[in-house]
Order: sequence, then structure tokens, then C-alpha cells
Amino acid sequence: MHDHVNAQSASRINDEERIEPGVEMQQKGRVFVVGASAALLSQVKESLCCGDVDVVDGSPDTVTAESLREVAPDVVLVDLCDSGDGLGCSCLRILKLIRNIGFPTFSLVVTDQSTLRLTVEAMRLGATDCIDRPVESKELKTKVLDLIEISRHLRLAQRECVKASEQVSCLSGREREIFELVTEGWTSKEVARALDISFRTVQVHRANMMRKLGRSSLAELVMLRRHSDAWAGLPVLNMPSAFGNAASWGNTARMNAASV
Repeated sequence: MHDHVNAQSASRINDEERIEPGVEMQQKGRVFVVGASAALLSQVKESLCCGDVDVVDGSPDTVTAESLREVAPDVVLVDLCDSGDGLGCSCLRILKLIRNIGFPTFSLVVTDQSTLRLTVEAMRLGATDCIDRPVESKELKTKVLDLIEISRHLRLAQRECVKASEQVSCLSGREREIFELVTEGWTSKEVARALDISFRTVQVHRANMMRKLGRSSLAELVMLRRHSDAWAGLPVLNMPSAFGNAASWGNTARMNAASV
């Protein structure tokens, strides 16, 4: 029914627009429609035509984790068609792939009474929400745009966590020790005693550390530490939920990929 990715839609996806941690996001939201009939696909495009959203479609049998990364959708719309040819099960496979792509993507499944079993399984696999057939355009548009907005916030938060982790990794071993102690509330004198070095040496390392990290205050260092620890999968106190959720998404993807 569909090509791997609709050629006309895919032509709009430039390398600069692909979302990977640390890379700029595309300006428009993006919806990847999987397994939908021509009528539903047309309805999706018409519903979102004024929402500054790109709509890309693909066949559930040919979607891979890599193709999902290339399309970089904010929302994957999966039609759980119970046609008897295994298409519904192929769509469920997409939900498993979403957990491994490394950045926040939400899934919206289209269901009806004939797909009850598949719907339950889809929710167990992490589907974000469902929408009943016949699909109402207003409800579809509202749900998709809401999920795109959440995805935008999470991806920006994830990008901050990745950036913080990269910055901290540039510190020397001694600078990293001082960074961790200072951001836990230790004074320079306490750090000097703990590391058995002079107060002056601590001050020099601290100044170099601040310069490398581009920070000028302890408060900025503490926030940087929170973001870096969140991306590393470490427990973080008082982490804003968006950053914690975004970092957890990345950590979950890395763990899932490692277990394959």
C-alpha cells in the first residue's frame, strides 16, 4: 500500500533536520503514519495541514529503528488494522522500536472494537494514547498537536542534558573531582583537605574548570551537574520533570539497545 517512506514527504527531510542528541531540531513538528489506509492518511494530512506539521507515511513491514531515526517523528500514528494478514502485529513491532531510537517520540494508536486485543498489547508496549475509529478530525488534531508540543519540550531538555554531559567530559581528572565536590556544597578549603592539596591549587583548578565549562557561578555549576548526572542515569535531586523524563528516555533507549 505504501512505499517505505512516502517519496514526496521524505524529500522534505534534510540531514540538518534529523534529530539526534546535540543536533538542531527541525522547525516543524513531524508525524509518521504507519499502516493507515489511504482514506485515513488523507484525513490526517487534511487535519494537520494548518498545524505546521509534516506528515510522512510508511509500511509497518519495512520500518526499522534506523528509518525512525531518519524521519525523527514527534508522533508515530499507528493504525491497528485487524485485517487478518498480520498487519496489526507488524504495527505492534513499531511500538517496540520506538523505545530504542534514543529521543522522545510519542505513539498514538487508532483502534476499534475488532482490535481490542491489539490495543491492550499496544498500551502494554508503551503506546501514549489511542483514538477510536471512525476518527474525528478535531480530536485527532488536538491529540497530535498536544503530543508534538510535549515532544518539543522533552527534546530541548534532552539536548541540554547531552550538552552538559559533553562539557563535563572535557574536564581533567582532578577538575572533575573538584567539580563534583564543589557542586555538593564543599568549600575550597574543605576540598583542599579532602584531596590533600593546597588551597591555592584548588583555586587554580576551580578557575580552569569554570573557564572550560563557560560558567561563572556556583548555581550554574550545580545546574550543569544536574543535567550531566541525569544523562548519565544517576539519581538527581530536584531535577525538573522535563529534564528527568528526557534523560530517562535516552537511558532507556541505550539499555534496550544493549540488551538486543
